[in-house]
Amino acid sequence: MCSLTSPSETNLKSDQPKIIKKRERKKTYVCDVCNKKCFPKSQYDKHCRDHERETFHACKVCGEEFLLKSNLTKHFLSHTKGMPFVCDVCEKGFTQRYNFRKHYRVHLNGESHACSACGKTFSFITDLQKHFHIHRNNEIFECNKCGKKFRSNCNLIKHYDSHSKEKPYVCHLCNKAFPLQSKLRSHFRCHVKDHPYTCNFCPKTFYYKLHLNTHHAIHSLERRVKELQSK
Repeated sequence: MCSLTSPSETNLKSDQPKIIKKRERKKTYVCDVCNKKCFPKSQYDKHCRDHERETFHACKVCGEEFLLKSNLTKHFLSHTKGMPFVCDVCEKGFTQRYNFRKHYRVHLNGESHACSACGKTFSFITDLQKHFHIHRNNEIFECNKCGKKFRSNCNLIKHYDSHSKEKPYVCHLCNKAFPLQSKLRSHFRCHVKDHPYTCNFCPKTFYYKLHLNTHHAIHSLERRVKELQSK
């Protein structure tokens, strides 16, 4: 048998180790925990060690474990059907927003939100927002009869009633009388169906700005609840 080899055969044999090494370089390793693709194997090994140092979050109902707390929160909703408000601290579920807010205070440990204008504190940021509108623009409203000062025009208007029972401003449509012209103007909107204040988050409209501010606080709370549930 002829022992001679052609140059092409020699080149082919010498190229085989290179082909094998090239294939090895292209191989990727997939993490069983998070499906991340790693290359080379040393990177994969390091990535696996990182997972070993991580703390897994266990469901208190069924014991299933999750790497991410956000995944645990999503999973926990399967145990709280009919209870859309879930505490992100202890995972207790509630059917009503009021009960959820009342419960959440036990986790605050004295944490509160202080009004920068007067120092009054609130457990929830939404309550602070509702309160803060009285300090808007630092306006002071003074009674022109007794000099008493108020932080909101609404309180000043209520105060005016204490000075006089006279109601010289009469609605020409229903004959209802008011002590102040501003109150008559506000009342007149109910006849002309004028809703000057529109919510920025939904199509709902209001006669009074105070009612709009209260309504906005509801949207703020709903967004907060969604943020807690998405963690």
